[in-house]
Amino acid sequence: MARRTVAARAQGARARRAPRADEPNGIFFGASSGTLRAVVDPDNAGGSTLPTSSQGCCSAEHPRSICNAPKTNNNGVGGIDSGDALCRAMGFASGVVVEETAGNYCPKPHALSANGATWTSDFQTTGNDGYGQQFRCTR
Repeated sequence: MARRTVAARAQGARARRAPRADEPNGIFFGASSGTLRAVVDPDNAGGSTLPTSSQGCCSAEHPRSICNAPKTNNNGVGGIDSGDALCRAMGFASGVVVEETAGNYCPKPHALSANGATWTSDFQTTGNDGYGQQFRCTR
């Protein structure tokens, strides 16, 4: 089942809207506090509408609940860099995960293609610690 990442936002006790800064050659975005989250949308079932409630961490049973933002290693799938794939999916030439953070056990999405056109998750919580906290995309 193909999935795609449709959103990212900061969440936590002191969560703030995920900061974004336009830069001369692209954008910088992420969370300065709280956990940066992602939503995986099976077969684009939700379209551009984000979920209004959560069933906790994303899972095979609740794929549109909150996942952590992806880490560089793409959950070890396909030798793909998740930061680069995420930025390419948004129309940028390249991208990187600037900062990763340990902690928080929610699953993370991973790209199935280097251009970021298709995303999924293994929904694993064991050994899946951390998340991408800040990203930089370049033109």
